[in-house]
Amino acid sequence: MRVKNICLGALVVSLLGLGAVHGQTPEPGYRGGSSFAPGGAAPLGYGVGVNGEVGAAPVYGVGPPGGVPVGQETQTSMLSNWIVGGSPNCCGPIGGNPAIVSELFMRSGVSLPYGNGPVADALKTGWAISAGGRVLCFDQPGKNAFTIELSGLNTHSVSTNSQTIPYPLINPQTGAQVLVPGTVRSLNRTYVNVGLGMEHYLMGNGFQNTGENRWRVGFDAGGRYGTEKLLFNEFNLVHANDVTSGFYVAIHSDLEIPCGYWSFVAGVRGEWDYTFSNVAGPLVDSDVQDINLLLTLGIRF
Repeated sequence: MRVKNICLGALVVSLLGLGAVHGQTPEPGYRGGSSFAPGGAAPLGYGVGVNGEVGAAPVYGVGPPGGVPVGQETQTSMLSNWIVGGSPNCCGPIGGNPAIVSELFMRSGVSLPYGNGPVADALKTGWAISAGGRVLCFDQPGKNAFTIELSGLNTHSVSTNSQTIPYPLINPQTGAQVLVPGTVRSLNRTYVNVGLGMEHYLMGNGFQNTGENRWRVGFDAGGRYGTEKLLFNEFNLVHANDVTSGFYVAIHSDLEIPCGYWSFVAGVRGEWDYTFSNVAGPLVDSDVQDINLLLTLGIRF
């Protein structure tokens, strides 16, 4: 019974404390499209002060009997800037009125592996595909942005040569470790990436949507963590798995094509990465470096 009373009391307090919910802060001086003559009735949503002046304090409740007062025009409706484009007045004075937008992307292209160890030497040109999201935090002029990126990447490389790799196996009869020569068939790597970067807009304003195309260049760097699988051609060698990590640096250039508040993004990206690996055992240098040449497609909102 006591719990029921508490719940009913909380409901009553919530109902008494109901207020207006603002989806978007009105621009300065905006009065919902209404006008009124001096000395006339205040429009709905505006109150009258003690001395008779009209203020912007909201008044909640129904209007006067009979509808709209004499001298007051009906309110006009309009679409939000979040729908039609432009720069919504969303970000208050905190942090110097920063402008923040988001972006989703997909990247795909060739991966060129190389390195000093036998695993890297055995690999040929592969394929890389990536997908993720970015957050762009603009400065006041809208020409530069700090970026935060979270993405996933898969790289698959095959081998066409006959270079052998000493792979460690356990002899089931003696229990001793022996090195068995094997040849690499393929290496598959999957990562989660976290990176930071900077953007600079060579054409157009990065945040103000004027309807014109925008062109940007930038760089980013970050770390990777994931898994990899090494396959051999020999039937007596099982595939090898390992948990791997690495880092990367990249440069890119993108064209943004506005479409309302959304923008389509298309560009090119060059990336260098280094992967730390023990997939072929502790006695073999399995580290691999890559140069990835990628095409980017995405949407910004």
